[in-house]
Amino acid sequence: MEEARREIQLRKVKLLGGIGMLLLFLNLGVGWIAGLVLLFIALKTLAEETQRKSIFYDYLTGFVFVFVFNIIATILAFVSFWGIFGAFTEPPYGRSAQVLGAAGFILPVIIGIIISIMGYHYIRRSFTTIAEVTNERMFATSGQLLFWGAVLTLIFIGVLVSFVGEVLGIVAFFSLPDTLQMEVP
Repeated sequence: MEEARREIQLRKVKLLGGIGMLLLFLNLGVGWIAGLVLLFIALKTLAEETQRKSIFYDYLTGFVFVFVFNIIATILAFVSFWGIFGAFTEPPYGRSAQVLGAAGFILPVIIGIIISIMGYHYIRRSFTTIAEVTNERMFATSGQLLFWGAVLTLIFIGVLVSFVGEVLGIVAFFSLPDTLQMEVP
């Protein structure tokens, strides 16, 4: 018995996803927001066309975790600044500001990195699913590098690993074929 196949158009996913990832990578204010919207549209379109909803929802879940991490990192920056500022002030604010600065630095770093790892776990799952569906292995590699970049953030090499993962994600989107043959379930 012959299996039925259908052709899925990926040109829109390819362009929106690639441009979206590029804008996210460049991290330019409003361009970042536009990149996020384009990427979400690309992932939602791909998820609907392939009937693999996890492509979109795993990425969305991961994004929420990473966004929370960024909020914690911002709070960390302000609290740490206050602690550093407190080191140069006289009591009664000097000592308490130093303690607050130290506690405000260590605890959010640990919590933030754990949340970031959780987020990139979901992004890795999304990219692995895209790799399975499209047969573009660079998505799986990109997802792995993004995940391990989050894990290795503590020793600072993670930033470099994440950088490579983001670049591979951009290349992976632009490497997608314009059409894809899918088996009809």
